[in-house]
Amino acid sequence: MPEVIPQPEITREAFVGRDAEMSIIDSAISDKGHLRVVNIQGAGGIGKTSILCEVQRHYGEQYGLLVTEIIDFFDIATHTPRGFLDEVVRELSVEGEGLFEEYRKARDRADEIELAGITGPTLKDAQRDVRKAFGHCYNMLAAKKRIVLLIDTFEVVQHILGKWLAGWLVGLENTAVIIAGRRNSDWQDDLVAAVGSKAVDYFELKGFELEDTKELLALAEAGHAIGDEERQKLQILSEGRPILLILAVDREWPIALRAQRRPTKERTATGAKYTLDELKAMSAGELEQARKDFKIELVTEILQFMDIYPRAEAILYMAQVYKYLTADILAYLMDRTVAEIQELLDRIADWAFVKYDKRTRSYWLHDLIRELIMDHVWPLPATDPTGDERKHICGRTVKFYDDTLLADIAEQEAEWLSRRKQARLAGDDRQQLIALRQLVSLKRRRQHYEAQRVYYDIIADHEGGMVRYREFVFVDNVWAREREAYKLAQQERDLAMEALGLAYPDYQRKLEEARINIVREGEFDKGLAILEPLLSEIEVEVDPHLYIDILLYQGIAYTRKSEYEQAEEKLRSAIEVLKELEKGLKAPLDSEDLNTRRVARSLARACGNLGYGFMMAGRLSESIGAYREGLPYCKTGRLEDLRAAFLNDMAFAHARLGRPERARRLWQKGLDIRENLLYDYHTGLSYNTRGLMEYLADQPYMGKEHSQKALAIFERIGDPRGIGLAHRVLGALLGRIGQMESSVDVLREAEVHLAQAEKVFKEGGAAPESSYLADTCEKLGLLYCDWGKVSQARGVAEDIVDGYFERSEDCFERCIGEYSRGKSTLRQVTAIERLCGLYLDMGDLEKAEQRLKEMERIILSEVPRDYLLPADKRKKALDEIEFKRRESIYPLGKLERGKARLAFSRYLESKKAGEVGELSYLKETAKRYALACAYLELHSSEAYARGATLNEVASCIEELSTQEIAEFKKQVEVTQCEYGLEGYPAILEWIEDVIGVM
Repeated sequence: MPEVIPQPEITREAFVGRDAEMSIIDSAISDKGHLRVVNIQGAGGIGKTSILCEVQRHYGEQYGLLVTEIIDFFDIATHTPRGFLDEVVRELSVEGEGLFEEYRKARDRADEIELAGITGPTLKDAQRDVRKAFGHCYNMLAAKKRIVLLIDTFEVVQHILGKWLAGWLVGLENTAVIIAGRRNSDWQDDLVAAVGSKAVDYFELKGFELEDTKELLALAEAGHAIGDEERQKLQILSEGRPILLILAVDREWPIALRAQRRPTKERTATGAKYTLDELKAMSAGELEQARKDFKIELVTEILQFMDIYPRAEAILYMAQVYKYLTADILAYLMDRTVAEIQELLDRIADWAFVKYDKRTRSYWLHDLIRELIMDHVWPLPATDPTGDERKHICGRTVKFYDDTLLADIAEQEAEWLSRRKQARLAGDDRQQLIALRQLVSLKRRRQHYEAQRVYYDIIADHEGGMVRYREFVFVDNVWAREREAYKLAQQERDLAMEALGLAYPDYQRKLEEARINIVREGEFDKGLAILEPLLSEIEVEVDPHLYIDILLYQGIAYTRKSEYEQAEEKLRSAIEVLKELEKGLKAPLDSEDLNTRRVARSLARACGNLGYGFMMAGRLSESIGAYREGLPYCKTGRLEDLRAAFLNDMAFAHARLGRPERARRLWQKGLDIRENLLYDYHTGLSYNTRGLMEYLADQPYMGKEHSQKALAIFERIGDPRGIGLAHRVLGALLGRIGQMESSVDVLREAEVHLAQAEKVFKEGGAAPESSYLADTCEKLGLLYCDWGKVSQARGVAEDIVDGYFERSEDCFERCIGEYSRGKSTLRQVTAIERLCGLYLDMGDLEKAEQRLKEMERIILSEVPRDYLLPADKRKKALDEIEFKRRESIYPLGKLERGKARLAFSRYLESKKAGEVGELSYLKETAKRYALACAYLELHSSEAYARGATLNEVASCIEELSTQEIAEFKKQVEVTQCEYGLEGYPAILEWIEDVIGVM
């Protein structure tokens, strides 16, 4: 038995005929200075790749031409615009690495933004710059040489990349593109529409004519002995497909075997079965069956070939493990040494049905031969009678991906992440760039491996593979906004389903579409429109996870739409079902367990969105509770980035509740995670949050330090939105410092920052920028109000002081308008209260009263009248009221505080006029402050607004006489008794404290 597999007589380099087609290609290549595209369509095995190889051989050395190697879309790395561009650059860089330096810089810039965790317009702009830079570099090269791009296997990406590719071709100068694939006639219309009919040649490659067949067969020794009749029969049975003709006559594959068994003039048993006249007389159906028998005969000879050359079993594995087959993988699957397998692969690399990628050192079978083997060899009783062997091979392939390919990527990512951190600490920009490029390359390879793994996983274990695809690969990439990665995974899922002869459920496709709309695209209504009908079709008992997913993403969509009641209902329903599933888990704390991790991730996202909704609704304690409940699930579900976000939000909620120390501890934990992950954008957000926290804690000097760090990060990575956020907080902090120091210079610096933030958010234009714009206008309003007071205290001219107050008024009006347009009613109410405060500071009590009435109208339009303390004087404690919208408590407290301030201003005004103060105003003041404090204490006993209100009460008391204080205190007690507020004693305690120090 020979130890070495014999070499073929007709190799992949063999090329005959195709004169007419080569003439068209020659005309396109010769049309210098213009873009020409030759679009080749043809069935599998018809010779498309051979034409591309011949173009490379024939034109590769011609002066003035730069002909690329074949860029094959079989490689998953080329299935995205970025991957394809990188492959083109790699091919063209033979002319010099520096030619595409501008492209590489733009690409590195986009990569840094992406690795920083930035999404949205900033990332899109950077990606657009990459394409522009590529076009500029490419056309500079094309000005020196005519470029010939060779592209194969287009059908693989036609539906995911076709339209992009047609548009990309438009910008190419002095280029001929030869692109080949199956079934791409539909794309021809897109191509012509993009570049014009004059620039496009299209032909469908047909089978060989008889003369070409004769020339091809003559390349093998056996071909010389074939008579005209036999040649015509082979021509009919093969449909003139070169690869089938080669299999039929090459004496080394597998005719040597047949010659030993049955010497005959016929080259195949199928050919011997019919005469030429019988073949010509067959109906279409009969001829189709004869051709099928012919193909089956050719590929089943593989089994006999392996009897003589056992290592040729590799060809069976190549048919099954075809996504990325290297010597390492094949050695692992066949339990051979890598050296043995490499020697085998090197031997068969010249066979006509084998392709080899030098860059990845991977091999694959010609797609027609692979399809024939999978259809007609694997199902044979001698190969895999039950189908279990195929599953076993795919299962082992999955294990190789997990234990070797993906594990190796994880180790390298950790190493390069560490190097990047060290380079950053050392201020070494060059090493940072090197690390960045390595991390991006590793990330893309990981995404490619994860997508390919989906294919094998679904075939090996359909049910489990589908869960792993949907709940981890797809969803994780959607949440990471990695569109290219989840598209690749979807593509591999569909290929696996096709291989199994199954259809992917339509409801799962709809759920995926809804997730993409809600999470990545921000198209909440589109997502909800898909989910609502699905929910009515699914029963929780039949498919609890699908039912949960629908509820979960409905809740997420409603949260992002600020429709918190609907969001809470959906998310609580999802959590209820998830808790029941959790009870049935075998290992509820084992993150390695598939079901445990699946349930934990859903619970983490449900709790997180519930917490976010509560925070936005002003229900801060409940927000903290929801986040706290979700934290352990983040850990079990391996969602470290989400865990960091929870900690950051909890810290902010605690800060808003007046708990700075707790807030700082939680914040630090979240920051540590983000810095360890090297998510620069989110690290910047953490520092910015800390600035806000210190603003709320009235520690602006401490906050300034953190906000400056945030601004430095955002400026370094060049993210406009982050820069706007940092300017907003830094401006607010400086405004507070300027007020404390009565420093006009600091106030002027604050104005610069807030004006910059306003500019950023105006240009952003879309939510959540509209709310940030409103908040920035509010901060500017406060700044100008304080500036006016500082100027007034310094004795600045009255018209200048009035100017600051007018600017403050304008800013508050714009803030109110932004909240109104964004339908943020309750925020609008609190902004109106700010404007009321300005009018009171200006002494314009009539305007203040008008605005308070406006506040009350808005609140009454949003809040049931029972939420107000009963107007009919019924005793009813606040804590007995069933609040359905607890977020309304805060603006109600602000409304009462505004009324108290107005009443007290009127009381002081009457005293200033020399009149006896209107006692009714003082009583009204006491009453409204009692109600305000009760509302705000219910909202949160530690809230900043409650403390500020109590300080106002103290300031009022300090201006009163002993008798007036007694009346004030008495009215507070009357109000508490009248409204059942005995459980809210803080205002009385505060009054006693003030009296004690007077």
